[in-house]
Amino acid sequence: MKKTIRVVVQRYGTEINGGAEQHARRIAERLLGKYNVEVITSTALEYTTWAEYYKPGRSVVNGVDVIRFSSVCTRNASYYGEQNAKISRCIDEGRKIPEELKEQWLIAQGLICPDMLEYIKEVSPETHAFLFVTYLFYPVIKGLPLVGEKSMFIPTAHDERYIYYDFFQEVFHAPKDYLFNSQEEADFVHKLFHNKHIRYKVVGEGVDKPEKVYPEEFKKKFDIDNYVLYVGRIDSAKGCDRLMKYFAEYKRRYPSDLKLGFVGKQIIPVIEHPDIKYIGFISDQEKFDGLAGARLLIMPSHYESLCMSLLESLSVGTPVIANAECDVNRGHCVRSNAGLYFEDYFQFEMCMNYLLGNEELYNQMSENGIRYIRDNYNWNIVMDRIDEIMEDYNL
Repeated sequence: MKKTIRVVVQRYGTEINGGAEQHARRIAERLLGKYNVEVITSTALEYTTWAEYYKPGRSVVNGVDVIRFSSVCTRNASYYGEQNAKISRCIDEGRKIPEELKEQWLIAQGLICPDMLEYIKEVSPETHAFLFVTYLFYPVIKGLPLVGEKSMFIPTAHDERYIYYDFFQEVFHAPKDYLFNSQEEADFVHKLFHNKHIRYKVVGEGVDKPEKVYPEEFKKKFDIDNYVLYVGRIDSAKGCDRLMKYFAEYKRRYPSDLKLGFVGKQIIPVIEHPDIKYIGFISDQEKFDGLAGARLLIMPSHYESLCMSLLESLSVGTPVIANAECDVNRGHCVRSNAGLYFEDYFQFEMCMNYLLGNEELYNQMSENGIRYIRDNYNWNIVMDRIDEIMEDYNL
């Protein structure tokens, strides 16, 4: 008899491009066949509002059974900000966060799905394992402690203000197993929550590289030739404003035809600059085509638990430059020997000049990146790691 796995994640669908949500979908689709799989999620498309987009109830997405639950409230941005400020004061003053403030924060954040919790409890007896993805939202905060003894947890945790809210202590001590995206994520969680006694495995995620890439087609379609690339959410939280500033200064100091392209959903505007181009949200094939044609991928983010675009870039042989303050991306650069990292503008400039001006080094890093992904981030390896954990889950 096949074992049953239920994946719990805040949003789910082919239209959703969030890293954690895509991670959940890719795993769910690959669990099919060997396991009975169902995804428990919300009706929301956008995390900024949690407004209903999908119909509540059952549907099938790429062969995976999905059940969606409506939220009783959407996100109240100003009220959410107020509650975060109150919690921050508690942390700064060394006070415990009151239970009522926790509830107010949850309500302000939105995505309150009590029917989802009832369903999790209802199906628990027939479920071998629950797989919860992302620590920050209601489905995990309220759902994981209900069934912790049969739960695997992919927290996608990184060093950000929210994770220091003391009410996450219960969540991070609840699961039976952790599936971490990187060793740096595991080290961070263990140091913060003192929960290394809970079994864990660094699982990661597979890279879905197309069989062929077409860099010249990308260059022609988007009218860009000699370029470096950023791929991801275009947001201050991802360091994009800093990257724009650094690149503009770099071009002032080193005039050339080199361009910077931004690929992804625009949360902050891309500045008007003759050498900075907003390419937009594109298909996966086009993304890999663009990465293959780029001189470098630049990842300025401070906060990551895995960073798929960095791994995707290495998979096609394009070296990376990353923010040194991001332990995860710095770790990828060191282990792969396929990237450099910077702390300030002048280090950024040195990385750019060193990689773009040294063909032999560049080619070696390109080969190193391809090898690193092949040996660590292909789906067969990732799914074997999950299967090893699942062997211990029985009704």
